[in-house]
Amino acid sequence: MLNSKQEIIREVYKLADETNESGLENYLRTLELENIKFVQTIMYLGRDAQYSGTTENEIYESVYNSLSWTNDPEVEINQICEKIGVLREYIKNGLNILKISL
Repeated sequence: MLNSKQEIIREVYKLADETNESGLENYLRTLELENIKFVQTIMYLGRDAQYSGTTENEIYESVYNSLSWTNDPEVEINQICEKIGVLREYIKNGLNILKISL
């Protein structure tokens, strides 16, 4: 499962270019809601760098559970696309915290 998640985050990272917001948005629309939430969780972890837990799974779960989900994919996609100027940095930071390489 991690491999498919890594592929998703790599693609998002690649598309997270200020000149390619529509490409990012279109790609995110192809994902299931749980995968959109995965991207958003990594993004917020990297942005805030605030978490509890000692293992990578505990850290991920603490951030995931702290977020307020609408369960509307378009709202969740918008939350990601709004950060396009800094999205790569947030993803990179989040992955570093979780010890996952791009």
